[in-house]
Amino acid sequence: MSIDLLTHFSQNFSRYFNSADESNVVIRVGKDDNTQNFRAHSLILKAQCPYFNAGLSSEWAKKEGNNIIFDKPNIEPEVFEIVLKYLYTGTVTSIELQSPSFIIQLLCAADELILPEMISYVEDQFLLHHSSYIKENFTEILNIAFKRELWKKLQTYCLDQICPNPSIIFESPNFLSCSEAILSGLLKRDDLIMKEIEIWNTLLKWGINQEPSIGEYNEEKTINEIVDKWGDRDFGSLKERLKNCIPFIRFSDISPEDFFVKIRPLKKIFPEDVYEEVLWKYVNPKNVIFVNKQEKEIQEEIINFNAGNNNKESLSFPYLINYRNSLQPSRPSPIDSSIINLKHASLISCWVDRLSYPYRLASIPYQFRLLLRSTRDGFTAAEFHKKCDNFDKTVMVLRVKGTKEILGGYNPLNWNGSGYKSTSESFIFSFEGTNGRNSLDLKNGFKLSRVRNNQIDHAIYSYANCGPQWGGNDLRAWGSFNADCCQCVHYRYEEAIRNNPDLFSAEEFEVFQLVKK
Repeated sequence: MSIDLLTHFSQNFSRYFNSADESNVVIRVGKDDNTQNFRAHSLILKAQCPYFNAGLSSEWAKKEGNNIIFDKPNIEPEVFEIVLKYLYTGTVTSIELQSPSFIIQLLCAADELILPEMISYVEDQFLLHHSSYIKENFTEILNIAFKRELWKKLQTYCLDQICPNPSIIFESPNFLSCSEAILSGLLKRDDLIMKEIEIWNTLLKWGINQEPSIGEYNEEKTINEIVDKWGDRDFGSLKERLKNCIPFIRFSDISPEDFFVKIRPLKKIFPEDVYEEVLWKYVNPKNVIFVNKQEKEIQEEIINFNAGNNNKESLSFPYLINYRNSLQPSRPSPIDSSIINLKHASLISCWVDRLSYPYRLASIPYQFRLLLRSTRDGFTAAEFHKKCDNFDKTVMVLRVKGTKEILGGYNPLNWNGSGYKSTSESFIFSFEGTNGRNSLDLKNGFKLSRVRNNQIDHAIYSYANCGPQWGGNDLRAWGSFNADCCQCVHYRYEEAIRNNPDLFSAEEFEVFQLVKK
């Protein structure tokens, strides 16, 4: 009933959209030859829009006769009409028919008028209907999105694309022009797949090159050589530049040697409490307690009280460190594979657990423990059984020679014995050849096929002279996997994961055991 009433009230409210009755605001939109005046009601504008609520309640508002006048030359009339209709009706119509550039203008207008719910909806439509445009203009969309605080979904989308393949930004010729918001957004992510010392070097390169007065980052020189001629002002300049980024470096993933050579010379750019915590991470004494300022004062009072009642020379006091930000936890390690990455692993893991959405890369509940890599161990069935027979919950993946397709399967049982094995939890899958190890988008590039309900007893086939086989024929390998001894023939699984039933060779072949973290 409450929903019906809300709809009824909304319809009554929307009648004023096309009515000038009792309107008292004129909004002049556009410039030059493309201008239009819109009439509106101050009460509705103030109730629906924070921007107009502030504007109509301040000295911004100009009056001409009985009307309040607003000038918005930076918004196109066609765009503003959609925004104004949203303020009156709560709906955004026909947006899927608009061009990408028009939608960007609409998002900018909604951002200026502080309309987060509208922005969220328009972002969804933009991602749904113009994903190709976003990929083709990725750097432009990235920079626009991070200049606007309310564009949360586009920001998240962009970071989702960068984290598995950070080279698209860090090796870009436009990297040095990235905003701090982009860098700090990436550093906060647990799923940024990059060695931490490389992240530190990249951050340092960005920070130093933002400050021409302190020189230029040169990877051929040591940090000591770079900072040798710096004064306190130079260190202070870099400290200010990187103050919002340094706390998100995962120092736990940086070796003591790299810390000593590449980070210690830059001690002056750290907040003192952060550097002390980082330093003690490497020293790691058992009697160190990390406390905030208030806790430190309380602990010191307790220690002093106890010291007054005991022999001070016999007491061992914990070292109390003041801190603002605890060290960030380690990022998840990249999967040890030359075929798949963490994005593939997140999908495979969600299929194992029968979820309708992939895990966040930092929340994958399984470790993919490598059992076999054919280019290292051999492409034969004998090697497969030697290294994989005694393990359950295994995932096999292979890359097809020539097409770069990725095919694979999950077996919850072991590969021991001879004959068919029964399970309802097995499945096979494929990733398109264009969506390889460094793929940015796997959403539409995969096929998943589970065993048919009436074929559960024939889900897995194991035999000493053959490699892994699902359904006997749906996905199988035998002989030498790199010599036309692999095949996919649709039979006992729900869908064909490959349209071509011909024999093919595996360019690479890997088997992992899934181990619960």
